[in-house]
Amino acid sequence: MWPAINQPRSDTSQPLTLGSLQLADVAMEVDDAQAGIRGRLGIAMFELGAFAPGQVSPLHLQAQAELSEPAMNAALELDAGLTLLPAARGGAAPSLRLDKTGMRLRGQGCDLEGLDARLQAETIRLEYGAEHGLADSHVQVDGAQLQFAGRRQGWQIDSGQLGLARLHLDILQRRLELAQVVLAIKGKRLDTTVDAQLRWPAG
Repeated sequence: MWPAINQPRSDTSQPLTLGSLQLADVAMEVDDAQAGIRGRLGIAMFELGAFAPGQVSPLHLQAQAELSEPAMNAALELDAGLTLLPAARGGAAPSLRLDKTGMRLRGQGCDLEGLDARLQAETIRLEYGAEHGLADSHVQVDGAQLQFAGRRQGWQIDSGQLGLARLHLDILQRRLELAQVVLAIKGKRLDTTVDAQLRWPAG
């Protein structure tokens, strides 16, 4: 289905709005020798509800990556409420906020096998710096719960849980802030078993 686009003709300064956007069974073949990426990227389903700056739009995504370079076969599912917000800082682009986010990543790649990770987050905010680009980006996550399992370099993680009240990443300043972190891992490697817990208090 083609997106329904509503934009007043009398004032070109008005922001673009979308009635809805739907994509299904879209695939792209990638062969970038310089970046070292080769394979197929696909979107089984992409749905975005009515979209306008400052408005919460329902977002649903099902995507797949099948790459020979780097070796990867992974599936991604994402559900959230998407909002485009004004730039928080001078020289920055508008930021994106995801509310009530549910995400699941499964597959193998980057030395990981049998990965199954599920994320629930109250809020995820992404700010992209216009002047320095990705190097001046900010990521903030609030109220997150991550469950994960998989194998890497001989280690088997049977059950992993990570909870945090807040994470703030400033890429330009190379600063990571964490608040109220709870981590629990159960796994093994050969005859060695792991059953560990970590609690990082708030503030």
